Amino acid sequence: MSRSIESEPTTGKLPDEFDPFAQQTIESPYAFYRSLRAHAPVYRVPRADYFIVSRYADIKSVVLNPDAYSSNLTSIVMAQTDGSMSSLDVGQLGIGPVDVLAVQDPPAHTRQRALTHPRFAMRTVRGREQSVRERACELLSAALEGPDETNWMTSFASLLPMAVIIDIIGLPAEDRDRLKSWSDLAIALLSGTSTTEEMASHAMGALNLFQYLQAQFKKARQDPKDDLLGLLADATGTGDEALTVEESVSILLQMIIAGNESTASLIGSATRLLAENLELQESLRRDPTRIPLFVEEAVRLESPFQGHFRKTNEATELAGVALPDGARLMVLWASGNRDERAFENPDAIDLDRPNLRQHLGFGHGIHLCIGAELARLEARVALEELLKRTTHFEMTSQARHVSSVFVRTPLEVPIRLET
Repeated sequence: MSRSIESEPTTGKLPDEFDPFAQQTIESPYAFYRSLRAHAPVYRVPRADYFIVSRYADIKSVVLNPDAYSSNLTSIVMAQTDGSMSSLDVGQLGIGPVDVLAVQDPPAHTRQRALTHPRFAMRTVRGREQSVRERACELLSAALEGPDETNWMTSFASLLPMAVIIDIIGLPAEDRDRLKSWSDLAIALLSGTSTTEEMASHAMGALNLFQYLQAQFKKARQDPKDDLLGLLADATGTGDEALTVEESVSILLQMIIAGNESTASLIGSATRLLAENLELQESLRRDPTRIPLFVEEAVRLESPFQGHFRKTNEATELAGVALPDGARLMVLWASGNRDERAFENPDAIDLDRPNLRQHLGFGHGIHLCIGAELARLEARVALEELLKRTTHFEMTSQARHVSSVFVRTPLEVPIRLET
């Protein structure tokens, strides 16, 4: 049975009538995405120098062809005072990381993923369930001891993923708060809405995080433990298949940022969906075995990463649009996940959807998120414990989101908890 959720009203507006970078669009982007799919599935963004790819099939055709479309992060978008957008060469930031995993191409990507994947394989992740549940229960107990009304992001959703990922990496638990702060600044570099002044602050946060990880990695190479730091230390060297120091530290940086951002977003958005749909909330409380199905729908409907960038390696054509060599594309996972051509009644929660796990919320192809199973585990455990230890929760006001075209991260999920 499908359950309706609040979606954008049907609109006849054309893509050019939306401002992709306006906070109003960022808060409620789905009418814009629907317009893109209907009128301009490969759309040149006004005032910016990239194209948006919005249909499910076109997105898959891009990400399944890494020879034609590179994942390397060559530049980032930032806002100008006159309202226009410009691109900044990432080399000008001077923050140290090199392209790895999500922003790397084969054959380097293949080598990096093979060396890091064991820590995030399904069997390994399942072995961490008890520790994840213990941390979730600790944080939930603290949240339930506080006021009945709380911002779920700051009291729980943003805390659990960082605690879990620094444990997997092998970083000191007492560093959680500053790592969270630096990670938030680093992800803001890619928001597409930051000004030049804000970019300087964001770059400093990313640099602080990178330098911290460099120091931690240096310690790990002297005395490797059974954690991700130790695994990368053992995999780093001068052989043909070995990682360089720069690659290893950059992998750690990416794991911290992605492990923090995407799972916090998923937990926050999933909780909001349940707080707005009390019938579904009660249904899952009665039958928690269906929570994993709901997690898949939450990922599809509120994709933590709205999209990722690609760059053409040669002149080509996509959906009838000519793309020059070096064109930058944003493959818009969040739009593909609501594409009427791929999903029946796409704006509804349907736990019995036949293609439930065929969404693009964790990416697709060789760059399928390495931490997807961990994110699923954390979200499932968080919702299981929340539903078990409450009788009811609901929104007290509207959620607000971080100003970003890259991620869909709730800034505030104001809810009232009843036990």
